[in-house]
Formats: sequence, structure tokens, C-alpha cells
Amino acid sequence: MTSRVASSVGLRLLGGVIAHLVGQLATKITKMETEDLKNQFQELQAQQQKKLLERRRKKEQANKNENQSREKSAGKFGVNDDLNLKLSEPPSKGFSYLSEELVEHLNDQIRDNANKLRSLEEENKTLKDKIDAAKVRNKVLSNDIKQQKAQVQTLLKKSRNDDEFIDALMVRIIAHV
Repeated sequence: MTSRVASSVGLRLLGGVIAHLVGQLATKITKMETEDLKNQFQELQAQQQKKLLERRRKKEQANKNENQSREKSAGKFGVNDDLNLKLSEPPSKGFSYLSEELVEHLNDQIRDNANKLRSLEEENKTLKDKIDAAKVRNKVLSNDIKQQKAQVQTLLKKSRNDDEFIDALMVRIIAHV
């Protein structure tokens, strides 16, 4: 009878150890998933920072170029013009103060600005698509985490039920002997 009691105690200890190990495993799985999500989020942040820095650099370069062109036009005419009017045709003879060179320069500026606008709109669309993809990925990962947590809970519940079943069997065996 003492050997049966010892084996009963051993089974209980084994069940407790199994339950403890399952709990540790669940904790480690959750930590690994959390770390993976954190790493992915940090990578996305780094990519966004690089893109922001690139945009700032391009914007600063554009501003520098614009300031240089203003200085040139201000130096030539003594007036700094920020209106960026669209002059598509050379000025008529009555407007001799507008040279063909100035008209050409303004038209080039308009074309450059239109190209910049198109490229920025494309970049904006691309970034929005990436954000949407990241949101979808986040939802998928969140759902995976929820499912895995539910599975761990199910395993823990089964482990407890197994412990109770083993305890009940042990009581029956001890009562039967």
C-alpha cells in the first residue's frame, strides 16, 4: 500500500511538473511572439525614419535651389518674385520688361513643380499602401496571438482535468485495495 501511495504522490508530482512546464512553455511562446512583433514594429519605424529624412533632405535641396534661383532673378531685376505665374507664351512687344529668358525660366519652374508634385503623390500613395499592409499584418498577428492563447488555455485546462482524473483513479485504487 505504501508503494501505491508513493506512486500516487509521484503521479501527482509528475502532473504538477507537467502543468508547470506547460505554463512556462505558454509564457515563453507569448514572450517570443511579443518580441517578434516588437522587432517588426521597430523595423517599420526605422524605415519610416529613413524615408522622412530622405524627404527632408530633398525638401531642403529644393528650397536651396529655389532660393538660389530667386537670388539670381532678384540680382537681375532687383525684385524677388514669389508668385510663380504661368507664362506660356513669350511676352508681346508692349511688355519689354519680361524677357523670353524669364518666361522660359518660369515655365521650367512650373514643369519642375508639377513633376515634384506627381512624385510626391506617388510616394504618398505608396506609403499609404504600406501603412494599410502593416495594419492588416498587425490584425493577423493579433488574431494569431489570441488563437494561441486560447490553445494554451485549453492545454492548461486539459492538464488540470488529467490531474483530477489521476487523483480520482488513485483514490479508487487505494479504496479498492
